Amino acid sequence: MTRDALSCLGLCVTIFLALILQEFIPPLAGLEQARVILVPMIVCYAALALPFPFMLLAVLFGGMGMDLINLQWVDGKNGMVPEIAPGATIFYFLAVGLVCQGLRVLFLRGYWWLFSLMSGLSTSLLLLLQFVFISYRRFDTGGIEWSAVVLWRVFTPGLIAFLLAPLFHLLAYLTGRSLLPVGSRSRVFG
Repeated sequence: MTRDALSCLGLCVTIFLALILQEFIPPLAGLEQARVILVPMIVCYAALALPFPFMLLAVLFGGMGMDLINLQWVDGKNGMVPEIAPGATIFYFLAVGLVCQGLRVLFLRGYWWLFSLMSGLSTSLLLLLQFVFISYRRFDTGGIEWSAVVLWRVFTPGLIAFLLAPLFHLLAYLTGRSLLPVGSRSRVFG
C-alpha cells in the first residue's frame, strides 16, 4: 500500500475512535452544555493532507459515521422520518473537503494555521446547519428558537476545535506520522 493509502486508513481509524470518544466527553457545564465535536477537525486534516481520492474516502467515512451517530427518528406526517436526512453530513463534509483541497497547496507549504481555521469554521457551520435542519423539521411545532444557549452550543465547539487542531497536528508531526511530504516537514511550524 502507498503512504497515502496508509495515511487514509490511519485517519479513518482515528475518525472511528473520535466518534466513540466524543460520545463519552461530557457536556461542558460552564458553557451552556456545549459538546466537544472532534470528527470535523479530523476530516479537515484529511482533506488538507491527503490527495483527492483518499480525501473522498475519509469524507465518506467521517460523514457516514456522524450521520449514524446523530440519526434520530421523529414522528412525521407520513410516519417515522429522520430529523436530519441521512447523507447530509457526507455532502457537507464533501463541500468542506473541496474547499480544503483548494487550500492543500498552502498547507503543504507550511501554513498549518489553515487547519485550525478550517476546523473551527467547519465544526461551527456543521452545528449551525444541523440546527437549521432541525428547526425546519419542527417548524410546524414552534419554529426557530434562536437564543444565547443555541449560540453557545453552536460556536463553542468550533472554538474548541480551533484550539485543539494545532495540538492534533503537532501530535501527528511529533509521532512521525505527519502526512506532509518529507521536503516540507521542516517548514510545518516555521
